[in-house]
Amino acid sequence: MRSVERDNGRPACEQVGEVAARTTTHVDHRATGRHAVGELGRARTVLRRAAGRVCLSLVLVHVDGRALHGAIIARVDLTLRERLLEAAYACVARYGLAKTTVEDVARESRLSRATVYRYFPGGRDELVREVIGWETARFFGRLAEAVAGAPDFASMLEEALVFAHRAVEEHEVLQKILQTEPDRLLPQLTVDSHRVLDFIARFLEPYLERETLRAGVDPHEASEYVARILLSFISAQGRWDLTDRDQVRRLVRTEVIAGIL
Repeated sequence: MRSVERDNGRPACEQVGEVAARTTTHVDHRATGRHAVGELGRARTVLRRAAGRVCLSLVLVHVDGRALHGAIIARVDLTLRERLLEAAYACVARYGLAKTTVEDVARESRLSRATVYRYFPGGRDELVREVIGWETARFFGRLAEAVAGAPDFASMLEEALVFAHRAVEEHEVLQKILQTEPDRLLPQLTVDSHRVLDFIARFLEPYLERETLRAGVDPHEASEYVARILLSFISAQGRWDLTDRDQVRRLVRTEVIAGIL
């Protein structure tokens, strides 16, 4: 490894690698090499103050012929906005929608009130609105993972309904708010419903394009139709028991895809 010096004669660093660590757990010293362990120990103070996945740059500094190894913070993958949303979600879970304040979120995220307002200039109302949308997106992300291995469109819909029903029923924060503050949550879900429908439809369309559709059925229109039906059953299952796979199978084939496939 050659020595590098700046134009002003001061020693400079060469980056010799990068390692990722979860700040919520620990830094993996085995991935860094023994020379950087001391620097990583001193970096813990910084790491504890950051959220998410932290990347450390491993550097080699040449000073007076000596090679000094160290580690510096390269970047934090979780954005400040995501950090604030995670903090807001934790506050909503603890205090509820009505009682969560900007001060609570700032304290939970270990950021200033000014930072909260910089990312959410609308204050508490905007923050609550965005955290609902953020958690909704995370829910559908988990749903997409749950149905990824389905062999065909009908099977995928069955898995989606079973997973979604169970996830909604077992979502402690959602159920708590539905019981204690439905008047605050339901209007927001109604406002966001068009975004949710669009997300589901765009997810469904590639599946439909691989199926043999009935004559005259357009995949794009069919995906929107199925998205609306799915969302309605996730919201209110009606006479169907979505914990019973036989009933879910009949539901999908008689009321969801009967006019499409």
